[in-house]
Amino acid sequence: MPTLALATGSLHNYGLNRVWEFAAETGFDAVEVMIDAKWDSRQPAYLRALVANTGLPVAALHTPFRPLVGFGDDYPACVRRALELAGEVGASSVVAHPELANGADYSHWLIKHYDELSPPGGPTLAVENMPLVLVNKKPKYATHTIDRIAKFPGITLDTTHFATAKVDILTAFEGLRDEVRHIHLSDFADEREHRVPGRGGLPLDLFLLALAEARYDRVVTVELVPDALEAGDDDEVRARLRETVAYCRANGPWGLV
Repeated sequence: MPTLALATGSLHNYGLNRVWEFAAETGFDAVEVMIDAKWDSRQPAYLRALVANTGLPVAALHTPFRPLVGFGDDYPACVRRALELAGEVGASSVVAHPELANGADYSHWLIKHYDELSPPGGPTLAVENMPLVLVNKKPKYATHTIDRIAKFPGITLDTTHFATAKVDILTAFEGLRDEVRHIHLSDFADEREHRVPGRGGLPLDLFLLALAEARYDRVVTVELVPDALEAGDDDEVRARLRETVAYCRANGPWGLV
């Protein structure tokens, strides 16, 4: 069975300990940690303590969106350190962005060094398809299409990001299934990204069924945003996370057991 994880970025305005507790209380199998400026997100001893306290492992790490002092002086250094940290905390995969918000494009570097960065037996590097963002009527990121993200040997398929570019997620999975190493799952509604699954317009039920039929057995990370979970109202956060877990387990591989 795949591992169902909650991305800490879904509640980035909460402390990691609280996100871990929410994940444990609401039925997730694991957590995906967004590495950011908070030291808690990149100290292996602290992450291992959270695992011990809740019983939920670190399934994956997400590289920071920009270089971080004390973690990596440039983005390649951040990717390398994230992979090292994944080994230290037992994470099976590391999600990386091929392009950054400042316009820097690391696609060629990631492709050139992929085999070195993601050797057999170690944490898997999974490069994420980016959303369609228009700047002066031109796409800010090139990797919003199936063809462009398919150039990477291992990818993270983000359902919302493909939706921004009006790419059918079932078509995307069928075309990319040999390269898919990780999933970021969320819905898309009224041009708003990272909504609670089942509350938008994406055929996530059929997508999860496609994962089951393909015998996908890696990590499915639910990656939302705080407003989608009504962050600030803890009871509402728990309710929406339970709703999400129930939706995934009813429609995906877990429901076929």
